Amino acid sequence: MLKLFSRYISVGVINTALHWVCFGALLHFLGATQAVANVFAFCIAVTFSFFANAKWTFKSQATSGRYIAFVTFMGIMAGMTGYIADAMGAPPVVTLVVFSGGCEMKISLVVPVFNEEEAIPIFYKTVREFEDLQRYEVEIVFINDGSKDATESIINALAIADSLVVPLSFTRNFGKEPALFAGLDHATGEAIIPIDVDLQDPIEVIPHLIEKWQSGADMVLAKRTDRSTDSRLKRKSAEWFYKLHNKISYPKIEENVGDFRLMSREVVENIKLMPERNLFMKGVLSWVGGRTDVVEYARAERVAGDSKFNGWKLWNLALEGITSFSTFPLRMWTYIGLFVATIAILYGMWMILDKVWFGNSVPGYPSLLVSILFLGGVQLIGIGVLGEYIGRIYMEVKRRPKYILKKGDNK
Repeated sequence: MLKLFSRYISVGVINTALHWVCFGALLHFLGATQAVANVFAFCIAVTFSFFANAKWTFKSQATSGRYIAFVTFMGIMAGMTGYIADAMGAPPVVTLVVFSGGCEMKISLVVPVFNEEEAIPIFYKTVREFEDLQRYEVEIVFINDGSKDATESIINALAIADSLVVPLSFTRNFGKEPALFAGLDHATGEAIIPIDVDLQDPIEVIPHLIEKWQSGADMVLAKRTDRSTDSRLKRKSAEWFYKLHNKISYPKIEENVGDFRLMSREVVENIKLMPERNLFMKGVLSWVGGRTDVVEYARAERVAGDSKFNGWKLWNLALEGITSFSTFPLRMWTYIGLFVATIAILYGMWMILDKVWFGNSVPGYPSLLVSILFLGGVQLIGIGVLGEYIGRIYMEVKRRPKYILKKGDNK
């Protein structure tokens, strides 16, 4: 009996090792996806286990019926184990390990680029040479947002040399928010990390994000503790925006947190359900909820090139953020109207009493002109705020796509 048991254990050990070897070979040498590689590796390992146990352990006849029954049983057991791990609330990585035989996870980096021909090769080399990421299958999704330089040809060349590079190119410049959404649409990893190509968000932070995710977080925010690389004006304007947004909008967004964060597959699928065409990603990512954790880091200098964001683009992004998640600017004009009407009524009553009681004449032209100009200015500002919301409604009801990819990039 002891001899039989030792043979059975030996076959099990070899079966597991064979699964890992086949899984890795299919991934790295044949370019198979993780799901396909896992299925084929499972079939090979189970087949070996069946015949080895039949001929060597139990010395029984290996019939086709027994083989089918054995494979079916092993498949059900693997599925049940994964289901139980998920039902017990195990972190996503636990369920992943169950189905992948303990092999590497797939992490997707979503990288919007616009005229970044200098930064892309540096970014790619940094990611591929960073030792702490080599234990994972790291997919890099580059989204070319209508660049005019050699950006498109560079990411296409990288994709030819590396099957884990996904090149996407827009037909024109649609903006960073649509580029991020395109990256989420095409990323296939179990965890997705939007990151800038300029490496101001250090690659060294990513393992810490993954660690928090493996501990059960649905979203891990990368919070900047040092923004000395940004100008004083940019730091102060960002501070004012966060305070204003969180005062009048819901949900609140974490201060000093950009697009750099880790999201689980479940979070990304929830984001993809949102029908809006004009998306403020920071607000959307807060709105979907889930268990959230934070990793703090200091922002670095740009490795190459210049920032493509200017003051006007940041202003428009701030307007997008406020009007996407707050109706307070509209409601505010109701209060302003009530206030102005109250002042006008009180002033009118004062003029009547002043004339009746004291016999003072009321100056006409100056007071009338000031009142008209004041009310006209208030009305124009209110119409402008209303126009912002109507303009966004107009853009939404047209139902245009968020972005358009060049031919050959659509999936």
